[in-house]
This record gives sequence, C-alpha cells and structure tokens, in this order.
Amino acid sequence: MKTKNIDYMDIAKAIGIILVVLGHTNFPFSNIIYLFHMPLFFFISGYFFKKSYFMKPISTFVKRIRSLYFPYIKYCIVFLILHNVFFYMNIYSNKINSATIVNKFTISQIIKEFLHILWFSSSEQLLGTFWFLYVLFGVEILFCSIGFCVNKVTDKYTDKYTETIIGSVTLALFILAYVLISHKISLPKNLNLILVSMFIFYIGYVYKKYEEKIKFNLMIFGICFILIIICSLYSRIDMVSGYYSNFLLFIPGALLGIYLVIYISKLISIKFTDTKIKNQLIYVGKNTLTIMALHFLSFKIVNLVVVNIYNMPYYNIAQFPGINLTGAWWLIYCPVGVMVPLLYLFIVNNKEALQIYNCRKA
Repeated sequence: MKTKNIDYMDIAKAIGIILVVLGHTNFPFSNIIYLFHMPLFFFISGYFFKKSYFMKPISTFVKRIRSLYFPYIKYCIVFLILHNVFFYMNIYSNKINSATIVNKFTISQIIKEFLHILWFSSSEQLLGTFWFLYVLFGVEILFCSIGFCVNKVTDKYTDKYTETIIGSVTLALFILAYVLISHKISLPKNLNLILVSMFIFYIGYVYKKYEEKIKFNLMIFGICFILIIICSLYSRIDMVSGYYSNFLLFIPGALLGIYLVIYISKLISIKFTDTKIKNQLIYVGKNTLTIMALHFLSFKIVNLVVVNIYNMPYYNIAQFPGINLTGAWWLIYCPVGVMVPLLYLFIVNNKEALQIYNCRKA
C-alpha cells in the first residue's frame, strides 16, 4: 500500500487522539488502547524529525520552545487562573471520596503552581495529558543532542553507520530505563519515561526512511489485530505512572498498534481522496493539542447531564475523568471530548476571521 503524500500521518494523529479520549472513558477495551496510543504519538513525532536538526541543536531547541513549551505555558496559566473558579463551579471538589480530590488554591499555592508551570512540571488535573508535552520536549532535545554528538564523531563515515550508532545509543538508554523501572528507581524530571519514549521516537525516525519497503495489507493487519489482543491479556501499561506489568511486551504491543493505525490511515488516505471523512480527520489530526488540552474539561458537560439525570449532588461533576457508571456512557463521553474542543476552535477561528474582515472593511 503506497501513498504519495503524508496526509495519512495527520489521519493517524486523528485516530490517536480519538483513542486517547476514548481511553479516558469507561471504554471496556481501554487496556488495548493503552498498549500503543501514546507510543503512536512519539512514533509520529520521530517520523517528522529531520536529519538536519542534528546539525542545528540550538535552532531545534528554540523551535521546540515555541511548539511545545509555549503552548504548555499558555494552557497551564489559563487553567491555573481558572482553578478556583472551577472549584466554585463543582468542576473541582474536595468532597469526593477518591484519589482525585482537588482543593481550592491559596495565593501562595497559586504562586507555587505558577513556578511549577515555568519549570515544565504543573500538576493541574484537567491538563493531565500534558505530561506528553514535556516528555516529548525532553525526548527531542536528548535525541537531537545524541545525533549531534554522533555526527561529530562519525563525520567521515556513512549515514547508515551514523544511524546505527544513534539507534544503539537509544536502545542502550531504553534498556537502562527498563533496569531502573524493574528496580523501581525513578530518575528526576520523568527521565525514565523520556528514555523509554525516545526509543519509540527513534523507530518512527527510521521508519520514514524505509516506509516504502514495509508492506501494509489486510492479512498482516489481521495478524497484528489478533496478536495485540493476545498482548493485552498479558500486559498492562500506563506510561505516565511508569507501570508496565510486562515490560518485554511494551515494544511489541506498541508496534502492533502503530501498524494497525497506520494501515487504517493509509487506507482512508487512498480510498477516501478529497472526501469529507478524510478532510475532517486531517483537521482533527492537525488540532490534537487543543483536544488534548480541553477534553477532560469537556467531559464535565456530560458529568453535568449525568448528575441531573440521576439526581446526584452537584459536587459529583468533579468526578475525574468522568462519572463511573455502568453502561455505554463512553459513547457520549468520547464524541463530546473530541467535538467540544473543535467547536471551541471553530468559534475562535471565525471570531478572528470576522475581526480581520471588519478591520479591512474599516
């Protein structure tokens, strides 16, 4: 299966972010999603990492400050400002008997949290998925630094030799992370998670070079689908908490899921050329950050509906990530978690377009 462009990667990101949202609901097969949904994003990030970045580490650092650190700062500060407002609206609550209790902030706590934000380590509940931004930032900077050093040392050798050394270094660091995790040793600033994620990132980086040689067909898709179900029976993964019930199945499970998503993405890109389905998925894929930032907050809309339907106390709106109910409420949580952030984008973008139009008219 061949594609002439990389639209399929935007589609893959769209599928990935939908799976992220779905995994935060009471979806019965979330365990399968957790095997690969976050590795998928590190893989895709590696795919778009350019070899030229190795030669310009300072420029790469500045670019990642703009694309990762600044958006992180923006959303975290807004949510910090709204923290106590959310508390009064029952979006946060200290009345819930669970591990997700959130208290109102004092002035000193707000200052402390602000400093944490600047240091890339905010803990705002509704931005729980933002761990991905600071881990990806660490992955890209460390990967770029390794590539820069290796290129300096192997300047007289071939690109393949250089690529092999970079791969060996990332694999060695991945194994180091495995040893640390197995001995329950945590390095500061999520370095364990950075080392684990960087190897997936490297695989995505290499995949771009060899993607035309990799076969994508229905038979392999079916085999991968069966294997990932088997994997899910023996492996439980939560990357952010550093939980791997079977670390040896982490890479196989991740790659199986990534293959499935890329196959579906390529299929959509080829079969649905210039259709609404393809274009809408590409749009979702280009706006994954907004969905990542706002889907937990969007869940509160469903929580409000549930609270009113079942006559529950209003502080139950604060249940996180959603109210734990039997039934298929994930069928509501997931679309709301994806569509509300996109609706917000639509309103903001149209407001900006209207302002530009009025300025030109004036």
